[in-house]
Amino acid sequence: MSPFLLSQIIVAIGLIFDLGSVQMRQRHHLIIGQAIAGALISAHFFLLETYTAGWLFAIGVFRLMVSLKWRNRWTLAPFLLFIIGFSAYTYDGYLSIVACTGGLLMTLGSFANSMRSLRLFYIAGSSTWLIHNFLAWTPVGILMEFVFLTSNLVGYYRFFIKNRHGR
Repeated sequence: MSPFLLSQIIVAIGLIFDLGSVQMRQRHHLIIGQAIAGALISAHFFLLETYTAGWLFAIGVFRLMVSLKWRNRWTLAPFLLFIIGFSAYTYDGYLSIVACTGGLLMTLGSFANSMRSLRLFYIAGSSTWLIHNFLAWTPVGILMEFVFLTSNLVGYYRFFIKNRHGR
């Protein structure tokens, strides 16, 4: 099996975890599902020899796992600073700014104290990454973010809008 084919199988499994995780009601289930998806997506990028993306997703997995136990400004701040610093160091025009914004929003979501805030940050972050992937023209990235965004919107509706109206 070629590395490309294996990478596509791995990212497909990652997409399943992405889709399923945002339908979870409990925060820790959502975060664990996202961490598994991130690890699979990271492996996918490494197989494609796209090392920066692979490392960013690996760091994202670490961030998610840290946010399971600690969600305060002292654990949030280093991740925000790392994203800003890494973005500045690797700056390559407007795409770097969009990526930095998406990374910051997703990180803020990981450390949010309420499920409503977590989902809203994830919706904003995923929307930003979707824009990034359109501008960078990465079809698999577009599909991945579209699925994640749609699933987050459905989850937000199910848990916060539908229940509020007593349905």
